[in-house]
Amino acid sequence: MLSVLQPKSKQLVYDLVTQAGVDTSDWANVKGGHAAANPKYCYDWAFWDDAKKVVVFCLWYSQMDEHEGRVFEVLNYRDVARKADSVRVARARRMDQGLYMAFRRKLPVRVIVVDGARRGEADADFSKVEFRMLDPVPWSVVSYDADTGACRVEREQSAVTVRSFLLTWGNFEETPDSEIEDIARKLKRAKTVEGQWSSGNRKDINVGERVYLLRQGPDAPGLVGWGTVSEEPFEDDHWDPARRRSGVKANYIMVHWREMVPKDAGIPRARLVELGVADSLLNAQGSGVIIAEEISRQLEAVWSENYRLLNKALPVPEFDSLESRSERKLARIAYNSAGWQRPTGDAGELESGETYNAKNKFGHEDWLFRAEWVIDGWRYAFIQGLNKHRLAYFGQSLDVTLYTLQPDKRRRLVATINGLESLDNDQAKDALAVFKERGWLRTMQKEVKDIGGNADALGDPKWAEHVLNVRFRIDNVDTYPPDTFLPDDDWIHDRHRYMLYKLEDADRQRIEQSRLGRSGSQEPPEVRRLFRRGTNPIEYTPEHGKMQAKLMAELQQEYGKECVCREEDFVDVRVETEKELIYFEIKTDLDPRAVIRQALGQILEYAYHPARAGRRPDSLVIVGRLILGEQDKAYLASLRERFSLPISYRVVTV
Repeated sequence: MLSVLQPKSKQLVYDLVTQAGVDTSDWANVKGGHAAANPKYCYDWAFWDDAKKVVVFCLWYSQMDEHEGRVFEVLNYRDVARKADSVRVARARRMDQGLYMAFRRKLPVRVIVVDGARRGEADADFSKVEFRMLDPVPWSVVSYDADTGACRVEREQSAVTVRSFLLTWGNFEETPDSEIEDIARKLKRAKTVEGQWSSGNRKDINVGERVYLLRQGPDAPGLVGWGTVSEEPFEDDHWDPARRRSGVKANYIMVHWREMVPKDAGIPRARLVELGVADSLLNAQGSGVIIAEEISRQLEAVWSENYRLLNKALPVPEFDSLESRSERKLARIAYNSAGWQRPTGDAGELESGETYNAKNKFGHEDWLFRAEWVIDGWRYAFIQGLNKHRLAYFGQSLDVTLYTLQPDKRRRLVATINGLESLDNDQAKDALAVFKERGWLRTMQKEVKDIGGNADALGDPKWAEHVLNVRFRIDNVDTYPPDTFLPDDDWIHDRHRYMLYKLEDADRQRIEQSRLGRSGSQEPPEVRRLFRRGTNPIEYTPEHGKMQAKLMAELQQEYGKECVCREEDFVDVRVETEKELIYFEIKTDLDPRAVIRQALGQILEYAYHPARAGRRPDSLVIVGRLILGEQDKAYLASLRERFSLPISYRVVTV
């Protein structure tokens, strides 16, 4: 038992602490932004998260013992603190504090097993960790002497363990290799990527359990990635088009993918055979097969040993790790005869009796294009296709083409929303708070009641975790004429409402042809009077305030507090010294190009309009959330060179 705990690879403390469930967001608050190297945390021996009630300890493999099948370690870090030098005293005291807290509160313990040269062993003058891994099995502090600090930490035997399951695929038409490569590329610039995967017939997989992804088939079969379960099994339409059209359902789980490589960089089947992986796993034709603990430990070890080498085989992204690049997606929205301005009950009459629309007489998408409900230029709304996968797309800029199924069964193109962003939990809650404050949510509830719908279902977590899950700028919406229809073929029939589909080049051409293929008209357009309800403007999103506060803190360190102020003459942030005056204009979009487009006219007016009296700024700085791409850099350089504009760009992350 003890031998399986000896680590064979060296993983980052930051990654292991994150995997254990501790909130590591504050690690990023370090100069240079390298969270994993934050000296405030990365050298500690103990970590905990009060909110999640989990404690993590770094324990030396050489100090572990085994007796009658139980693995344990006897510790006394209070004694270590008394004898340690000044640097190690604080770490030892924190370790002792964590051990005592875990014992008193009966908290679950996760152990990072470390191995290498330990101070005092084999004439080592100082400790040097050479290997490090996270034990998937929980531990606990079974005894603690409050008078001396002596304690015993023990690995659980029969307690709930972190099980592992095999996920697999062999039908390359339904799960193309490009999809796996896309996840691998995203993991180059994100800690996790969430996605949905079939769990076969298994319905007892728990959140936090591990899954390994195995590619089947004659060409390049092998292990390509692993992740942890983020949502327990649920039913959705079957992944196979024929079964889906017949109404057959399938079991799925949501997975936080942690590491992924393309097929040609995976651990080949021959290596898995060497490890003794059973044929029942290697030949599995469906997902959800449980993996024995010993095999799981071997898979974890061999993956950890090879991943850094495997990862080098991945193509380097064409853009920097923080740069935004829009992805083209397709989603179907529920039919609405009022242009998605208010609920009409249309979709409920068209859909089956088990859908949300049919049961409640409305859908969250019914207010999608309510243009007067805008916060700092953003329209906050809901799209069903992102409901379950919202967090998987957080931090990305999406170009989403929407279509709807009309009562006559034709599939009409509605609009393409460019630069759409998925909301995280905090953004969704903050936006809803503004909706409540402005009375918009009350209006939504009233409009549902007016058509005989169930207003209590609005925001019911059984159907949707949040009332709002996306945001976009109204100016970035390209609408299609009402007589623009997609071809009535198998390609569109295989797309259903609850999914967000990637648009390949051929798919984009299909949409473009539909748009261009519509017949023209020699009749003048019908002129209809439009009514728009008035509303007081909302100045800033929560992200704007967070960016402004962080920018001010950075500038106060650079120039001194007395030189930095905000909102003077409507300028977001202003720095004034004896030598220079600098204006900063903040925009919250992910896409740097959109940031520049929105900020440029505003900051130029603030700087140069004749109505603006006083000292002219020496420098103009546009502030965004993501770094510039090469084309955006060239654009700003052109503005500086051709028009002599003293303009630059600065990144402030939130």
